[in-house]
Amino acid sequence: MKNNQILAALTGIFILCALETYYSVWKYHASLRKLGETQAMATYVKNVEGPMMQSLLNDTTEYSKRNAAITPILLALSNNMSMSRQPAAATPKPKTK
Repeated sequence: MKNNQILAALTGIFILCALETYYSVWKYHASLRKLGETQAMATYVKNVEGPMMQSLLNDTTEYSKRNAAITPILLALSNNMSMSRQPAAATPKPKTK
């Protein structure tokens, strides 16, 4: 009875299962923490930076109505911004006969 191999194997399997469970719980906890941080950042951007950027855009539009000299600069910036937002052009498919 001193060298019970089945008991040793079951103890080893139990330890491996316990370690795997601990790792899974740690990974789940880390994912929830990251999710909370991401949600907090999204809420901040939505509630603080969104209206601030809209206000800046409105002020710039009003300024450009009074001072037309800034219009070319704004157009150049808007073109650069729209180019960076556009997805890459799809490659054309080869024609089939």
